[in-house]
Amino acid sequence: MIDGNKHAIVTVTGCADTNVSTKAGLLLSKLRAQIVMDMLVAQGVPAAQLRRADQGRTPDLGGHVESRRMVHSIDTP
Repeated sequence: MIDGNKHAIVTVTGCADTNVSTKAGLLLSKLRAQIVMDMLVAQGVPAAQLRRADQGRTPDLGGHVESRRMVHSIDTP
């Protein structure tokens, strides 16, 4: 993903569906993003190159299951 680019920043965004309260959706999205970040660090991605964004509840994408997701973006200077 970012091999060889020590300046790349990966933003991991957790999302939740609308079946939960706003507060629960924010917590779920934080947990989803943090789990992915922990896995990336365990695989050798430097923690300094990771950022977490918590989206909370998001509009359904064809169903509740599809809205329970994690999205990532890679920014390279």
